[in-house]
Amino acid sequence: MIEFKGECGHTIRARDEDAGKVVRCSYCGREAVVAEKAADDLDMLFDEVEKTGQYDAHATKVSHKVHRAHERADRRGKTGRPSPKPQAPAFDPFAIALKMTYAAVIIIVIVVLLYQIPKLVDLYHRLAGGTPTATPPPSAVTPQHSTPVAAAFGLLTPQLDRRQSGVYVTSIPAGASIYTMEVKEGQRIRYDEPAILDHPNPDPYDNKTNRAIKMTKGKYLVAVALPIDNVELMRLPGYPDVRRKIEYEGGDARLLADYFVPDGSEQTWVAKVRDQTQVIRTYDVDVYSETWTPVTALFHSKALSLEEMNLPLQTTYKLDATAVDSELNFWKVPQTREKPDQQYIKSALEKVGKAFYREPSGAYLIFEVRIENGTLKVTRRTS
Repeated sequence: MIEFKGECGHTIRARDEDAGKVVRCSYCGREAVVAEKAADDLDMLFDEVEKTGQYDAHATKVSHKVHRAHERADRRGKTGRPSPKPQAPAFDPFAIALKMTYAAVIIIVIVVLLYQIPKLVDLYHRLAGGTPTATPPPSAVTPQHSTPVAAAFGLLTPQLDRRQSGVYVTSIPAGASIYTMEVKEGQRIRYDEPAILDHPNPDPYDNKTNRAIKMTKGKYLVAVALPIDNVELMRLPGYPDVRRKIEYEGGDARLLADYFVPDGSEQTWVAKVRDQTQVIRTYDVDVYSETWTPVTALFHSKALSLEEMNLPLQTTYKLDATAVDSELNFWKVPQTREKPDQQYIKSALEKVGKAFYREPSGAYLIFEVRIENGTLKVTRRTS
């Protein structure tokens, strides 16, 4: 019988024929190589004295016990009696938990890599100047017209549900009230129809620009209104004089139509809503199924250039640059160091989706971004 100490300090016993082989410690479960010959009890005792410099009576007693155990094992071998069964390795919950933690970390890393690979491929294509290939996640099968997704071009925020239809209304200055009225087939109305003010959607004090309003397919009048004493309007050059002529002198509301830049509205008028005088611009809108139509009201003076318009800071639209450049060049909008008009138009289109350009003849070009694809709708007004 061979006896030696394992790494944990406990004694390991093995048969003589196992010399040089690998066995497992019954206490800690670690593997150890069996010594070529058994360590003598005195050698074990001397080793202990050499290590500690002290004589340990308890260690001596243990050594004697080990020696007697050797003698009993030798006798069992000579008489043919079987040796005691080796003890199973001790249960170590910490080692099992550690292995499970390693496995969980590996699984998480694999999942993260699988999720990021399509993005890395897309980034590589963009940096290389190629066309990115969209690879959907393996578990995501998106049905047609499902939840809103960010558009490559067009309106970036809010993301409108493509299953719905309606109008997306903005204004400069922001915060105008919105009124809508459906126009029945064959119905004849005026664009300054007072009845439209009886159909706020749902309440003009809660329903402010910028906002999406759901509508069914059909024709509508959409009115966008600001108080006549709006602080932003009062800062416009010449506006206080126009307001004075209307409110104090009883002038015609057409003075305001001549004051503001053309923006595609059919009528600019003044009406009293809940004891407050409002400046109103009315738009004729066709709403199609599963399509959102933009309505942008520009309360901006003709005396000011597009560059001087008080635009918001955030970008709302992403333009299809190729299509936009093509339209601006077609309509002969200049882009030079002295007249960088294309640059101002693009900035306004990105911020509010609408811009204007006054031609040398005095006519106005009105550029409006299509919500769904970032291309332009162009209208020409002579006044």
